[in-house]
Amino acid sequence: MITMKGPVIKVDDKRIFYDIDTSGGQSGSGVYDVSDNPTARYVLTYGSDDYNIGTRVNQLMIDWIKGVIDYEEGESS
Repeated sequence: MITMKGPVIKVDDKRIFYDIDTSGGQSGSGVYDVSDNPTARYVLTYGSDDYNIGTRVNQLMIDWIKGVIDYEEGESS
C-alpha cells in the first residue's frame, strides 16, 4: 500500500483534481481527506502528466456499487 500527500488543484461537485504521482494500476484507489477523520472521499479515476482526477464517492455511486455486487451474486448462484 502506498501513501502520499500533495496539493489539491481544484474541487467541483463531482471531482477532485490533485497533483500526486500515480502509476498504472492505481485506478480505483481511494483518495482520502485526512483533515479530520481519514475518510475515502474520492476514487482515483483518471490521470495525466499534469494532474490526477478522483471521482467523488456519493450515495449514487454507493447505490451503483451495491447494484453491481447484487447482480454479480445473483449470476453466481
